[in-house]
Amino acid sequence: MENFADILFQRRFDIQSNIILKIEFDYGDLPESLKQNKRNEFGRNWAAVSESIVSYGEVLIEASYNYVAAVCFDFSSFVQYGAYGMRALECLIMKALEKELPVIMDTRIADYRGANKTIVGNAYIGYVNGWDGWQPSNIHTHAMSIMTYKGKQMIDQYLEICLRMQRGLLLLIDNKYKPDWDWLEKKSGTLLGNKVDRSGLMIYLENEAIPLIEKIYKTSLSAVISIPDDFDNIQVKNFWDKLNHKTKIQSFVLIDKEKLDYLKINNMITNTNIDSAIEKLGFVKETLNVYREMFFK
Repeated sequence: MENFADILFQRRFDIQSNIILKIEFDYGDLPESLKQNKRNEFGRNWAAVSESIVSYGEVLIEASYNYVAAVCFDFSSFVQYGAYGMRALECLIMKALEKELPVIMDTRIADYRGANKTIVGNAYIGYVNGWDGWQPSNIHTHAMSIMTYKGKQMIDQYLEICLRMQRGLLLLIDNKYKPDWDWLEKKSGTLLGNKVDRSGLMIYLENEAIPLIEKIYKTSLSAVISIPDDFDNIQVKNFWDKLNHKTKIQSFVLIDKEKLDYLKINNMITNTNIDSAIEKLGFVKETLNVYREMFFK
């Protein structure tokens, strides 16, 4: 596998987009017609829930893959459905990989270390204890996010395994965590791309922490910005236009289905015929194209 930074920035260049599509689900928000079709097919059980999520997610991926640099799956929205949620997540990861989309897992969870307390185990970017000792993860994500509440030691642990696995690492930053920017700049070289001068070590910013984006200006760090849902397009554009050029070319913007008008999406997805549903979602492509032109510099 190539270095994550090389994969992500190469795709950004190829499709001229720095948008990352965030995919998260709550079964209650899915179209009733889709859920009913799956209940008719599988019965009133968790398999119907899982299949409804998979069908909906496949439509979103098919409709958007030409316009986004990567997809980001919200782990918690899948794990709430237990084993069936994990099955749906794995199916959608494979769908994204079929479309050559880099996959980011927004886990926000702590590290797990094995019985010997020395090897970091993680099902998404690391090693897990398997049939013959420690084996590479069998879930094919390119990067994951973590909450850095254990500080530098935790970051170092994940940087070690990301380097070994050639994965990317997103550090979720909020106002309670005061990053040591000089230290992070030195660490950014750990995951620096072989073909690009940007790092696979990324700062993940949302809500009140978004202004910290300006801190990456004099570093090789990359950034992922989650635009608040209450920002309208004028506010988003004003925020983006104020950033300097170097920061823009090191940054990606996270767009979720709310920004794509998910209520309208739900009205268009009226059955399980994916081709028919995608054909109706032309407005999703138009919206993503507007964002692409707004953000790509």
